[in-house]
Parts: sequence; C-alpha cells; structure tokens
Amino acid sequence: EARKARIQQSMEREKREREERTRELAAERLQREKQRSAILAMDRLVSERKKHEADSLSETVLSEQRRLKAEVERLQDIQSERVPSKNTSSSNVAMAKTVDDGEDNKQEA
Repeated sequence: EARKARIQQSMEREKREREERTRELAAERLQREKQRSAILAMDRLVSERKKHEADSLSETVLSEQRRLKAEVERLQDIQSERVPSKNTSSSNVAMAKTVDDGEDNKQEA
C-alpha cells in the first residue's frame, strides 16, 4: 500500500511538473510571438517611412529639376536677346573691321 501511495505521489508530481513545463513553454511561445509581431510592425513602419521619405525626396528632386530647367530657359532667352544673331554678328564684325581700317589709315596719314 505504501509503495502504491509513493508511486501515485511520484506520478502526480511528474504530472504537475509536465503541466507546469507546458505552461512555461506556452508562455515563452506567446512572448516570442508578441516580440515577432512587434518586430514585424516596426519593420512595416520603417518601410512606410522610408517609402514616404523616398517619395518626398523624388518630389523635391523633380521640383528642383523643373525649377532649374526654367532658370536655364530664362537665361538662354536673356542671352539670345543680348547676343545678336550670327548674320548680324558677321556684319557688325565687318563694320568694325572697316572702322578699324579707317582709323589705321588715319593714323598712317
């Protein structure tokens, strides 16, 4: 009888230990799942933030490109107004040369 009681107690103790270990393992698994879920959520937030920053940067770059293109066109317009066309430029050079030759002739005389 005493032996049966000891065996029974031993079996009950082992059963309690198994149940406790099962609860501990379940708690550890739950903790790992919570951590994994938190990490995934953080990854999503970081990805969304990076995408938003990249989109914002793209918009900034495109805006700057448009601004610079407009500035280049404006400067080209100004330059084309100040610099005469090639035909006008040639006649001005020829006229200037004639004037210079005339001055040279005056100086020689």
